[in-house]
Amino acid sequence: MIKEFGKLPSGKQVFTYTIKNNAGLTLSAINLGGIITSLQIPFHTGLVNTVLGYSSLEPYLTNVAYVGAIIGRYANRIKNGEFKLGNRHIQVYKNNGQNHLHGGLYGFDRQFWEIEIDTFENHPALLLSYVSKDGEEGYPGELKTEVIYQLKENTLRVIFKARTNLTTAVNLTQHSYFNLSEVKTSITQNLLQILSDRFAPVDETQIPNNGLIPVTQTPFDCRTAKRIHDILSQNHAQLVIGEGIDHSWETSKNLETPIAILINEEQKRAMSVYTNQPALHVYTGNHLKDMGLPKHAAICFETQHFPDTINQPTLGNSILTPTEEYYHETIFTFFDA
Repeated sequence: MIKEFGKLPSGKQVFTYTIKNNAGLTLSAINLGGIITSLQIPFHTGLVNTVLGYSSLEPYLTNVAYVGAIIGRYANRIKNGEFKLGNRHIQVYKNNGQNHLHGGLYGFDRQFWEIEIDTFENHPALLLSYVSKDGEEGYPGELKTEVIYQLKENTLRVIFKARTNLTTAVNLTQHSYFNLSEVKTSITQNLLQILSDRFAPVDETQIPNNGLIPVTQTPFDCRTAKRIHDILSQNHAQLVIGEGIDHSWETSKNLETPIAILINEEQKRAMSVYTNQPALHVYTGNHLKDMGLPKHAAICFETQHFPDTINQPTLGNSILTPTEEYYHETIFTFFDA
């Protein structure tokens, strides 16, 4: 189903695209930023919208919290907004103090995406595409990006594909904020489990500064489920930097094993996250007051490369060449707890 959502000041129309599967799982997204505006899950108590979203276009025109958006060309931070590709120095836009964040001033979250309602592997899907021009936000190469939102049984599957005609840096993710309650107040009483042995500590500007270290004896040891409030209330320098969790954990890059599980005990609802990406960045909505919502009203599970990987090859490889295809898959599964 396609419906008009609003118009930009320029007169360009924004549309909502909605798909639904046989289980009743229903997703709506708009062609501005590929933003997921609603994700309704059929729990035992009925349909529940599990993501934050706005009911009108106007708040999405600024969307400082990147609510529901596709993030690119480069998710998370690049130190000093610069990096090298071979002997070439690349300068990208600094929009987070001295650093580059989430693709710059006009990242993928601000661009118009082509969207088709279709099926993918015999399940309802939205097929999104966007061509980022050579030099956009400072990045070299024309990047052709495809994103698939697929609904299969009780899961949302997100697939990213990209190809470039020049060697470039790529790090894509989906920035939905999850809250499994009908009333989006706080996720601090939820249980959070992150099945990872190592995380990336950061400096005051939230750039990794010590590689990957063991989670042992830190608040980031969530290998056994912990109440989010209990994590956030610990006196730890890393939690002070981001005013909560705003950190990346190492994954097993295994789509068969969850990297994270969120449990709402009160409503007996839960979700799990699977990915083939090297890092899971968890953000506990530390600045949602900018949206007029309470702090920690929702949580993001951003599957991606580690922040600043382009400058820190020990964290991985976020360089894409013309002979390669970028492929990123993440699965969000919802179930009664």
